[in-house]
Amino acid sequence: MKTRFFRLFPALMLLAAPGCITMVDGNTMARQQADMDALHEDIQRLQEQLKRMELEQQNLARDMETLRRSARSETGAGAGRLDELERRLQALAAARDQDRRSIVEELSRKVAAIVGGASSSSGRSSGGT
Repeated sequence: MKTRFFRLFPALMLLAAPGCITMVDGNTMARQQADMDALHEDIQRLQEQLKRMELEQQNLARDMETLRRSARSETGAGAGRLDELERRLQALAAARDQDRRSIVEELSRKVAAIVGGASSSSGRSSGGT
């Protein structure tokens, strides 16, 4: 009799423990998926923007190198233009760094909002079970 009980006990425990499953309603999942889709679109848009900025920076660097070569061969006629290009390149690099920081901060806020919303909604649905 005892061996039969010990064989059935684990099966009975499994049947009695369905409260461990977290319930998330369809609206919450759809909202989270929409938020994730929006984040992916934002990331894609920002990556394209960064690529354009990097191309512009590469073009400026090429222009500067061309001017450096011509400045070496000439008597410094392009020195003012070279200085201006270097200032523009530095400004562009600073703007790109600031954009990257802004992107990271914005995405961090959005992810935190999604994760915070997901944890609070799952806490509500599992807490009432």
